[in-house]
Amino acid sequence: MDSLPDTVTVAIVAPPERHAELAAALEVDGLGPVRCVADSEELEGPGASYDVAVLAADVRQVRSASLLRRLRERCGVRHVVLVRAAADGHAVRRALEAGVDGMVGDADVAVALAPTVRAVAAGQVAVPRTIRGRLAPPALSYRERQVLALVVEGCTNGEIARRLYLAESTVKSHLATAFSKLGVRSRRDAAAMILGAESLSAAILPAAQPHPAAHRPRAAATG
Repeated sequence: MDSLPDTVTVAIVAPPERHAELAAALEVDGLGPVRCVADSEELEGPGASYDVAVLAADVRQVRSASLLRRLRERCGVRHVVLVRAAADGHAVRRALEAGVDGMVGDADVAVALAPTVRAVAAGQVAVPRTIRGRLAPPALSYRERQVLALVVEGCTNGEIARRLYLAESTVKSHLATAFSKLGVRSRRDAAAMILGAESLSAAILPAAQPHPAAHRPRAAATG
């Protein structure tokens, strides 16, 4: 765990109409200095450095790691707290996998924002108890993991069917179920999610090995 600095510098990246609300929630707890901007580009510059960025955004905007990477690499942000409206478990999990360190619901800003900022500044990951149970990785079947692993390799449905000795319609069925469990709609999104999440990569990528021989078509008998 990181040691908590004497002063926690905070950047608020949010629509201007939310600046006063978010800044007040931090300042009442003695956090600061606080800088408020409408866009992360306003934080960029030589020597930029912030302990925590409070990002008020739709959770879907941070499911990709690109925004968080820009905050860290160009704006000198060490940790990110997302202030968000209600979101489903898939979206929340993807935001955490992309690199969000803490989350606060819109309705809980006054009581939870400052403690969450302090927690992530100290090296913790902080999420509301109400969503904790929805963050477990999706339960994928062995076949679904096999099919997804080959999607990551760039295989077409036909190639997957040949490698796994399945009908192409069966591959499509496995993909549809797996996409639903992951909360994605395309092969590209599925591959990006798997490659960007260590837990998913470890569970899925080894499954690309051919299915055990016992499940392959038997050779025709000779006589």
